[in-house]
Amino acid sequence: MRESVAVGSAAASSAAARALRPTRAEVNLAALRRNVNRLTELAAPAELWVVVKANAYGHGALQCARQALAAGARGLCVALVQEAVELREAGITSQIMVLSEQSPHAADLLVAHDLTCVVYNQHYIAALSAAATRAQRQVKVHLKIDTGMHRAGVDPAQAVELARHIVTAPGVVFEGVMTHLATADDPQHPATQRQLVTFEQMLAEQSRRVMVIPSPARRADPANWVHKTVPLRV
Repeated sequence: MRESVAVGSAAASSAAARALRPTRAEVNLAALRRNVNRLTELAAPAELWVVVKANAYGHGALQCARQALAAGARGLCVALVQEAVELREAGITSQIMVLSEQSPHAADLLVAHDLTCVVYNQHYIAALSAAATRAQRQVKVHLKIDTGMHRAGVDPAQAVELARHIVTAPGVVFEGVMTHLATADDPQHPATQRQLVTFEQMLAEQSRRVMVIPSPARRADPANWVHKTVPLRV
């Protein structure tokens, strides 16, 4: 018998809605595990983190997260702190990255649930640092640079200054640098190439002008200090 999970849509939250539009998605969990396992092989030696924001795009965040981690994914990504907390409360202990800055008022919650934070604003970094200090813990962060998608991230001209701020912030661990490619499905697209050039320039600039002390587990391999968010396709 095929292993699967059925997920109803948000539009079908009431009996009346179900009667009018009985939307249903059936996910083959065995196929999901095979796909994640294959992507893990293709991505090596890089780590594969699976995005399960928006209820795994409507397919069941908890179910998909468990299957992805069992198949070799190293971590999970969500958009909102509430999504991450739900996974933690359901027993997920892997690393979880919150892909966008949250309200500074959520800093204590982010630290308490050991969430990895994407940062691109000095005030947000300060809030995380204060929360980590209060809790006598550390919070891992990844600096996001806007290389051309113009959705979120620090301007390249201010990236080095912000990186320096991260390095000196108490309780904050500078774990990585990232960007978001607008046309990642086409590696040869001129826009992709422009963004990659900008990103590599920023990495070189930070290497020259910012002293980054990576976590012990990553210290031996500088290739692990940075990453690009590029979707993989089979």
